[in-house]
Order: sequence, then structure tokens, then C-alpha cells
Amino acid sequence: MVIGAAGGVGRDVINYLSTTPGVAKIVAADVNEEAGRKVADDAARSASYLGYFTNIEFKKCDLFDIPGTTELLREAKPVVVLQATTLGSWWTSHLLPEGLVKKASPLGMWLPNHLTLPLKLMQAVKQSGIDTKVVNCSFPDAVNVVLGKLGMAPVCGGGNFDLICGIIHHRVSQSLGVPTRDVKVFGVGDHSHYTSAMAKPWWIKILAEDRDVTSRFDARELIKGTNFYTGPVHFDASPKEQTYTSAAYTKNVLSIYFDDGRIHSCIPGPNGLPGGYPTRLNAKGAEVVMPEGITLEEAKKINEESRRNDGIETIRNDGTVIYIRKVAEDFKDVLGYECYELKIDELEERALELNSLMKKALSKYK
Repeated sequence: MVIGAAGGVGRDVINYLSTTPGVAKIVAADVNEEAGRKVADDAARSASYLGYFTNIEFKKCDLFDIPGTTELLREAKPVVVLQATTLGSWWTSHLLPEGLVKKASPLGMWLPNHLTLPLKLMQAVKQSGIDTKVVNCSFPDAVNVVLGKLGMAPVCGGGNFDLICGIIHHRVSQSLGVPTRDVKVFGVGDHSHYTSAMAKPWWIKILAEDRDVTSRFDARELIKGTNFYTGPVHFDASPKEQTYTSAAYTKNVLSIYFDDGRIHSCIPGPNGLPGGYPTRLNAKGAEVVMPEGITLEEAKKINEESRRNDGIETIRNDGTVIYIRKVAEDFKDVLGYECYELKIDELEERALELNSLMKKALSKYK
């Protein structure tokens, strides 16, 4: 089941899944019935041209309606749920004038938009009583941590630092003239490294034909000049393509669905951990597998330190998020949004406030 089927990532994942041999059925779910049905119909039609006749069914799903979502889950009994919804896309702050983007971009400040719907989904999953594995697309490096504190952690997320590992994997293969299948990259890193790749700390290990070649490369040099966000960028409209991000999520879904036990380079938010880690995914869920050279505790420290780049000081045991004061003050300067700590029972109210203030700001600078 893909919830958020009408969004860019949801649509791409459905298209990937529809041409994957062995996928028996896809439930495309979205609050927008017209757009969601079109995605499901287009995917089924496109797949049929390629000789795939996957059963793709649309179901309306409003995550604000927890009882309705609970009933939908009980009815569909999905093996895996991809949560691909948000109340505000990551690129929203980039619609502001370039001089304001940096102050408005720390993703931790936008947590009300990214946490509200996954929380409601996980409440519905818990109430449904079914055994399903949830892969969360919405800022998993922090959202999964909060949900874990509440006893409702998704299995994992996807993308983010895993995308950096993918670039390194490709560049090492090219540099050494080694087939990509013979290169392995293991990484520890946070979402913030994808938005500011030069930020520290992060950890990487590179194997080529089972030989450790990490010392032969400057990983930060490898990723220079690649097509991902590394600093203030002004968008006139939303990004139209996130196919590589969607592919990263799809591989995680498929590892769980096919129970392949594959160890992935870097999976964000496995079992509620902060940031990303080398992780094995299978039908049972996620298992962090640390390579030689770093311990899990060392990796957690790296990611907890790195999330400060997204404005998050700490996440308390009750799920309350404490922000770095300077980051919160800079954010307030741009939008007039004052929040130094985010409490779970304030999520919806905060999301409404945040998006209202953003609309006013965009109107002001138009």
C-alpha cells in the first residue's frame, strides 16, 4: 500500500512497483480521489505495455480519519505500507527569496508538517492489529525517532544520506573501472548531510571487490558537482523529478516484501534510531548491521550531533522536540513563527500556524 499516491514520490514508487516481477497487488491510497485514481490507472496502463499486469487498486485514505484508516488497513492487510504524505513539502522554504532560504530551511523547524500524518498512520496501524511494516518517507531521520519514543516506530525510512552513498558508489565504480555490483558502500549520516553535504560529522566505508578502498578516496570530493542540493537554491516551482529518491524508497519496500535480507548502504530511522545506518531489511523488519571500524553507539553519536544542522537540540523521551535557540530565532525572524520546543499534543495547531505564516510570507515576497 502506498499512502500519498498522488504525490511525486508516491506516484514514482507505484510506477516502479508496477513493473517489478512478483509484486502481486498494489493499493494506491490518497485523500485526493481523482488524482489518486489517475495515478493508479496510468501505472496499470503503462505497465501493461511492458507486459506486466499488476493488480493496482485505488482506495481513498484520509489520515486525519484514524478510524477510517484503521478499517482500510484491516481490509487490505498490506505486507508493506509506504507512507508518502506530508502537510508541506521539503522544498517549500526554497520558494522564499534566496537571502532568506538558509534561515528558513532547517527541516527540524518544519517537523509539524512532517510528523502529523505519520503519527496518525502509526496510531491506525496500532489500532488495526494487523502485522504490516511501515516505511516512512517523511523526514524519517527525526520523525521515526519521535514515533519510536511513543512506541510506534516505523520499520525505517529511506533516501537522505543513502542518496549520498549512491553517488559515492557510482563514482567509485567509474574511477576504478569496477562493475557497480562489485562495489559496496556503507555509511552513517543524517538527513542534514544531504542538504549540506560538507557538514560534519559523517562516516563512510567503501569496498571494491571485497577490498577496503576507503583511504583511496576523499568522499566529499566524490560528491562535488552532483545533482543534489548543497546550498541555497531558489525554485520558481516545485521540483518535478525525484526519481532517484523514489527508487531508494522502492528498494527498501521490496527488500521487506521479498524478504531478501539485503544489507543496504544507509537506511534512515531504522526502528526509531536517529539518522541512517547500514541496515538489513527483511520480512521481520530492520536490523542495523555495523561494519568493522565503527560501533552502533559511535554511529548514534554522529547522527545525534549531525541533526543539530537541522535545528534539533534533542528529542525527549515523551517525544518533545527541543530546538537550538539560535536556529529557532532565525526561523522566527523570517516567518514570525515562535517555537523553541514542539510537543506532541500541539502538532496540528503548530502545522496550521506554520503553513499560514508561510503563505503570508510568500505573498509578501511575491
